[in-house]
Amino acid sequence: MLLAVEGLFAVGFVVVLLVTWPNPPWRAIEWVGVVVLTAGVLIAYPFARTLFLAIDLIFRPISPLELGWYPGEDAKVEEDAEDHRK
Repeated sequence: MLLAVEGLFAVGFVVVLLVTWPNPPWRAIEWVGVVVLTAGVLIAYPFARTLFLAIDLIFRPISPLELGWYPGEDAKVEEDAEDHRK
């Protein structure tokens, strides 16, 4: 996803260079590039992270041990509830 943003920027950069070739506006290209790439990365990052986590789950599925974050927590809650009933 992030590579797609950078690829689109590269294509846009080449198009601007070809259209304005004798005297390309280097300063404008520099500032627009910074803004476009920063915005693109901020927009694409959540999608790229989600895709990475999905691929990670495909290759390393969640184990039952990982699902029990606090083993014995239910037993402790039941004991506390019984103490309050007495």
